[in-house]
Amino acid sequence: MFVVMHSQNRVALDEQAEALESKLKKQSGKYRRNMISARRSGGDPPPMAEVTQRPQPAQQVKVTVVRDQNPQDVLDMLAAQEMKPGPDQMRQVRQVIQNFENLYDIGDPALPYIAKLLTTSREVTYDENLREISSSMRDGQMVTDFLLPPSLRMGLYNTVRRIGGREAEMVLAESLQYAQRGVEVAYLGRALERLAAERFNKTYLPVVLDRTKTLLKEPPVEDQKSQSAGRLDKQHRNYLWGVMRQHKDDSLVDLAETQLMVTRKSRGRDGKVQVDKEGKEIEYKSFDNAVMGYLTTVLGDRIMPMLSELYDQPDLGDRNRSTIRQVAATHMGTNPIANKIVNSRIAESLQLLATTGEKQRENRGRGIGTINYYLSRLGGGRNVEATTLNARKQYLVSLRAQTTDKEILTMMDKVDQRLTDMADPEKAKKMSSRFDARPERRR
Repeated sequence: MFVVMHSQNRVALDEQAEALESKLKKQSGKYRRNMISARRSGGDPPPMAEVTQRPQPAQQVKVTVVRDQNPQDVLDMLAAQEMKPGPDQMRQVRQVIQNFENLYDIGDPALPYIAKLLTTSREVTYDENLREISSSMRDGQMVTDFLLPPSLRMGLYNTVRRIGGREAEMVLAESLQYAQRGVEVAYLGRALERLAAERFNKTYLPVVLDRTKTLLKEPPVEDQKSQSAGRLDKQHRNYLWGVMRQHKDDSLVDLAETQLMVTRKSRGRDGKVQVDKEGKEIEYKSFDNAVMGYLTTVLGDRIMPMLSELYDQPDLGDRNRSTIRQVAATHMGTNPIANKIVNSRIAESLQLLATTGEKQRENRGRGIGTINYYLSRLGGGRNVEATTLNARKQYLVSLRAQTTDKEILTMMDKVDQRLTDMADPEKAKKMSSRFDARPERRR
């Protein structure tokens, strides 16, 4: 057993130390209050033990790599490690990172031990900051590597992925049947896709989707959205629907339809459920964004009949109707139901343009803004099929027949020119996918 210096980890450990020390400082309210008090009284600030002190240089870059160490001993230390706020937290962070590095250095011999632990329900939370993972998952590019993992299981998945090879692939694939969190299933799917790109679709994707569907068929738990739920659990179903969406699997459309509208409890900033004057919990209906994203991806404009039925419900609410109109705007020209929904909104806006009196200016601004939104969406995109462009042009003609307003007609002329240019492959290459139908202001 001996100690070696890992130069590759030097920068990473320094960055991790700085980030976590900053986090600890922000959380130490008592220390800040004592410091302010000391400054006001002219005294010295109170000591904060090791929390605000940078470790000595030797401690920053030293990673203990134990040769010929039993993998089970390393796993036992990781499973027993708890992250508690306080002056000892930085040492705990280093120890966790070091132990994962030890497993990686052991390599293939560690895989059977890791696989065995992953068949159990053992879990430890290290860092619940999932911002990077969550934001990247929205476009199907989930982060698969991190210095300090969110949890024991996520850290082991990452270690197995880094070790690589066929045996590592099997460990990750077999771990899917024991994964209980959506974030784990999403991670395992992405890790396998990168580790075995050529074999993924045929060998591993069916396993990923099977586990995803099994978990989605379990009854939704409202508390997964509550403040009391850990961050690893809060987005559980969002990750699962994200996997289905990423791989465009339409086998759960019927299930998704039943979960599209959900009843939620209104919560205050403190996370507590709000109540009315009679003491009853306040509830409201809203779309499940993850389910909506799945359905709009796998169905395309075939989702419009379903949304049209909801749109006509009197108790749907303006916010939910706005969501449906946004989907309809995507299919203007190509879908008659979408056209009908947008037409009704355009007609309302044209009525605002006809307002007279003291609210004339205000209402005109609102009407122009709404019409501009739909006209801009009509001219949006870049690589659009010719049949879609023709359908949009025909729809634009029908809109033009509804108004004689010069400002609106000028905007429609701009949209018409945009659609014409989009049909030219050379011009389309130079276009931005974004488009604003409003006339450019003269300087």
